[in-house]
Amino acid sequence: MEIAAPVRLIFVLRGAACCSGLYLDVSGQRMRRGAGLVAWPKTRGYNQIWRHDPISGTIQSRLNGLVVDIEGGAVEAIGARVITWTATGRRNQQFDLAPCSGHTATEEDLLAEASGLGGGSMRLTARGSGLAVGVELDGETGGVEPGARVLTLPIEGDLSGKPRLLRWRVVPLRAKSTDVLA
Repeated sequence: MEIAAPVRLIFVLRGAACCSGLYLDVSGQRMRRGAGLVAWPKTRGYNQIWRHDPISGTIQSRLNGLVVDIEGGAVEAIGARVITWTATGRRNQQFDLAPCSGHTATEEDLLAEASGLGGGSMRLTARGSGLAVGVELDGETGGVEPGARVLTLPIEGDLSGKPRLLRWRVVPLRAKSTDVLA
């Protein structure tokens, strides 16, 4: 009996609810490490394609092979900028994708969610602190402007009265077994 290789989930993260037209994006398609992440309209570019490794917790960009990183290693800092950086394996590069119900998602959960079987939003949280990766909403419009910076934000509690988007939808991309990121 042949054992199937694990499915590699290659995906885009689309903002849920009020800003469903914006995606997690490497700002300006910058190839160098330190490029900030922003919420941006769909481009179908590599700067919006990601791969999550649930074991290491890394989320790798298809654009440049760099991973999602909390700038300066500030895992517990509220409002820290989220960028791309060379993989180091440190806590500031370890994230979990989980349904907003609270349990850690397995690859099967992510695929079910992405195929519409899960029916809910996902949360991207830093393993070291439990802070969510999201964007602050515009206080006047209640939406997110394209180019809004992606930051670490508390899941609950006050953020100086500023509303925030902490929910994403995983949208899978079809990938051949020969697809590689890097």
